Amino acid sequence: MKNKSILYACAVLGIIVLIGVVGVMMTPINVTSEGLWGAEMLNISYLAKGSDVIVMGEVKEILPSRWTTTDGKRPIILDRERIYTDTIIKVDDYLMNPQPSKEIIVRTLGGTVGNDRMIDFDEAEFEPNEKVLLLLTTEDPFSKDIGGQHYRVIGWMHGKFKITNDRAIRPKLPKEHQDLPLQEVLKRIQESK
Repeated sequence: MKNKSILYACAVLGIIVLIGVVGVMMTPINVTSEGLWGAEMLNISYLAKGSDVIVMGEVKEILPSRWTTTDGKRPIILDRERIYTDTIIKVDDYLMNPQPSKEIIVRTLGGTVGNDRMIDFDEAEFEPNEKVLLLLTTEDPFSKDIGGQHYRVIGWMHGKFKITNDRAIRPKLPKEHQDLPLQEVLKRIQESK
């Protein structure tokens, strides 16, 4: 009788643990992040000097977000895993370090996978068909070994400009750095070489 009680208690405990694990797996993960930046991140010449590639082009496609796990699925333990989103850019012009491809992939942290969401307020954001000027780096401490060659925007949102009517716009920056003449930005990039 005592053995049956112990067996019953273990079974109930096992079911409770299983329900808890399933409950944790079903609970959406919401992660937000924001960093502090020095004034050099507002300096276009500084960003250009640190860039591996600089392009002008258009957002062709924003791919579905994925986890940085090897299978791209939700991790059991978050630890260092992140959600990332790849954006395909149709390159119109290489302003620095031309590459043979007319399309490149730019990776940003953040996105939504199922019910899980990660927002990084410092990341560059892209819109379909958006015309952009991008200062890019090959450095990627978060997902460098996942999914082939890709670039990251240098200085996070600071190295991405939306091109509109001969203006270069960075909306999340201080007012004096938000809306600049495109020719001025191109001149600063050229002077940094």
